[in-house]
Amino acid sequence: MTNPIDDCEKSFSILATNILPQHFARLKENMKSPFPASWIRERGVGQATLLQRLGKKKDFSGCYVFIEQEKPLYVGISRGVIGRLFQHLTSNNHFSGTFAYYMAKRQNDPGGTREQNMKNAAFRALFNNSQRRLEQCSIATVEIDNAIELHLFEVYAAMEFGTGEFNTFRTH
Repeated sequence: MTNPIDDCEKSFSILATNILPQHFARLKENMKSPFPASWIRERGVGQATLLQRLGKKKDFSGCYVFIEQEKPLYVGISRGVIGRLFQHLTSNNHFSGTFAYYMAKRQNDPGGTREQNMKNAAFRALFNNSQRRLEQCSIATVEIDNAIELHLFEVYAAMEFGTGEFNTFRTH
């Protein structure tokens, strides 16, 4: 490989046949002992407390999966997984709480812009209910440092888990 992208020296073939399946196996193993999403909404729990509970010293790059009734619901990635999970569950706006926004929109799309929809009281209630639904989920994570591996893995895991109801890559 003459010009690696984002320091990824591996070929796509190696990523697809070796690396991504290895990450997936690690994620599935971590799904055997997920943590409750409710920890994020617990009073007095911030990122430092959550990291401590998870045995981590700092936030990390990786993939996360929301699990509802033992079934994967949504796969996401971030260079700061813990911070991103806090956004999903505590954000009051459509920019940071994108998963809850998308869930609410699938229930009832008022047809406005994101900003207009969030000002709509009925839609705002759906958004808040979506965050409460997420709070009832559990979450598993896997650390992935390389940006190329991380982005490819999000699609790979979403397809393997069949989370197409909520995962979309139209805006990525």
